[in-house]
Amino acid sequence: MQCRYAESGFYIAAHQVASPCCSIDTGEYVFPYESIDQFLDQKILLDLREASKKGHILNHPACADCVYNERRSLTSTRHKGLKIISKSNPGEHKLKRLDIAFGNTCNLDCVMCSPEFSSKYNAAMKDMPNELKSGMGRTTLKNHTLSYEKIDEILDKVGNTLESVILKGGEPLYDKKAQYFLNKLVDINPNVKLEIISNCTIINQEFLSKFKNITITASIDGIYEIYEYIRGFDFKILDNNIEKLIRMENVTVRIIVTVSKYNFAIVPQTIDYWKNKGGIEKVNLQMAREPWNTPFLVGEETFRKISKKRPPTKRWKWEMPRANAHELHEIHKTFWNSRRGMDWDSIDVSRY
Repeated sequence: MQCRYAESGFYIAAHQVASPCCSIDTGEYVFPYESIDQFLDQKILLDLREASKKGHILNHPACADCVYNERRSLTSTRHKGLKIISKSNPGEHKLKRLDIAFGNTCNLDCVMCSPEFSSKYNAAMKDMPNELKSGMGRTTLKNHTLSYEKIDEILDKVGNTLESVILKGGEPLYDKKAQYFLNKLVDINPNVKLEIISNCTIINQEFLSKFKNITITASIDGIYEIYEYIRGFDFKILDNNIEKLIRMENVTVRIIVTVSKYNFAIVPQTIDYWKNKGGIEKVNLQMAREPWNTPFLVGEETFRKISKKRPPTKRWKWEMPRANAHELHEIHKTFWNSRRGMDWDSIDVSRY
């Protein structure tokens, strides 16, 4: 049992730490990113490569997330790597897959986000009540971004060996560093498969048309005013942007929905809305796991009833929320009601 991310993967997180893949993103197996050479010399990378070569990668403690998913018959990062990264020749150590976030620069403050991934959310935290910040275990931080010098070094050393690149955020289509990276990448490696995880609030079709093969994974967490509450952005503009992307011949569009207490009730309707539009390759779901946002807060009966309606959620298992989760959610909701100028409880989700 092997892992191509261990062999050829390269991940830089929004808070400027590195590892072979995004499933290894905290703890002793990540390290501050400095340079390509520093990355390639890390003991954790060498250990993972050896474990993969010997076929026991899932015995490595860094790979707990993939073990968790594979034991539950879910798609793991290791599984994804077998599909998107070519098999390396013996002794070959090329970096073929880059998963990168240039920083936390973002134009939205989504209710389920965090300061590590959004500069606007980071600013919003200054106005949050202390009981909410302490309950979430979060505080404001210094906004962070990868330097132009480090971006140049990445492209100069491995730009032409990359088979695929995935850009995360922050918001890549808003971040000038991401645009700088893409402008250089298209000259160095025009055939690279490019995926951008984006909120799709800003669409530059002329810029995107430079690439031959782009997948846009649009982060969209609902429809109509439910979306507007969660994301703080005009749904009509977002919807129009998705239409523009669908019409582009070089672009494949996917939707990713972060499912939380705020939108769980309309998950089936959200899936139908985007699938019925036509031109959307797939609609994927991921669960918000923070206690104050988790969909488990809707209650066991409602959770089971809605989960059974669509294949993506049929395998989701009910878990009892943390003791203070409901109380923390109410504080969370009160804050966002004020910030959005909306009353969440007045939104009639049943009409969808």
